Amino acid sequence: MCVTINEKENRYETSLYVVPTSGSEAPRRLTSGIRDTSPRWSPDGKRLAFVRSIDKDGKPQAGQIYLLPTDGGEARPLTETANGAGVPVWSPDGNTIAFTTPTGPEDSKKAQGRGTPEGPEGGAGLEPQKSDVKVMTRAVYRANGNPTYVEPDRHAHIWTIPVADTVSDEPQAKQITDGAFDERDIVWAPDGRSIYFVSDRVAESYYLPSDSDLYSVPAAGGAIANVASIDGTIGEVSPSPDGKRLAFIGTLHGNPVRSYSQPDLWVTDAAPGGTPKNLTAGYDFDMGGGIGGDQAAPRGQNRKPILWSRDGASLIVASAEHGSGNLKRVTIATGKVEPLTEGARDVVAYSAMPDASKIAATLSTQTNIGDIAILSVGPGLATPSPITGINEDL
Repeated sequence: MCVTINEKENRYETSLYVVPTSGSEAPRRLTSGIRDTSPRWSPDGKRLAFVRSIDKDGKPQAGQIYLLPTDGGEARPLTETANGAGVPVWSPDGNTIAFTTPTGPEDSKKAQGRGTPEGPEGGAGLEPQKSDVKVMTRAVYRANGNPTYVEPDRHAHIWTIPVADTVSDEPQAKQITDGAFDERDIVWAPDGRSIYFVSDRVAESYYLPSDSDLYSVPAAGGAIANVASIDGTIGEVSPSPDGKRLAFIGTLHGNPVRSYSQPDLWVTDAAPGGTPKNLTAGYDFDMGGGIGGDQAAPRGQNRKPILWSRDGASLIVASAEHGSGNLKRVTIATGKVEPLTEGARDVVAYSAMPDASKIAATLSTQTNIGDIAILSVGPGLATPSPITGINEDL
């Protein structure tokens, strides 16, 4: 994803680009939208799912998931949600996409895809008339970045939608979770049978120390199971290649509660009832962190995922030390932390081959906003090979 500035309209614009990993060609623009974000390759690399916000009556609308064939053709919408669709997450077989969308009781009755949904109550419904009077019954009624009020009866729930083969198909969305709590950080199990997610399932939890647990739900819908819990928050969940373990970034809030706690790298069994193991309790820096800033690139909601080695013996994760953000390799058996990259830079975001043998990373320095480099992962340090030079003119 590339960010440009429209000086005339006084706004940032985002579009999707593609560049060969060899760096032999200049980046080529893929999409014509001006608010295209969150690109995600299908497992076979033949399609690209992303989130696009279009204009209607001169105003940006809630983002929807679009599909783009990589062999040519126009991007087409996959969802038509009233409240927007979150980052698309492909199933391992590439036949289904999971996403989250703010959902209330009335939303479950409406179409969340391009066909009729299979919500708990199903069918289409008319939007009832609502009063413009706001009655506040909770202590937190606004949220940072939210242009309107927090809606206590609407929560981010998980939906799935099949990926249609042709434009004429009308895919039918299905609601997987419901209830009074939000779900986030969704990820598929390697066998595609279940979906993991993170949630804080305590009413008005802002009165309590920050906390969240790791859950799973059958991909077809069903009972939710608690997989892992710590005295703090959980994020960036990553299943092992064999699906038997899960790695995540966990932050203990302490007792008494601390003003700040360092995030650590944890591993737990994928089956409910396991005891999470803190791999980096003796490592005195943040796991999963980097160099923060309001203008940090990119703006495409790209992640810093935890990467498993092919043999499942080690993990690759981002960490910040002494003003620089780099990648570390952590041995699961011993908790040993060793550098995979070094230097005065920040690894802003990255993705990898399924076996983590190659990593494509956006690297930022004190004089470069961010460019993509390829890292070949071996036993020692990985030397970045830049494949873009977006701001060379500057």
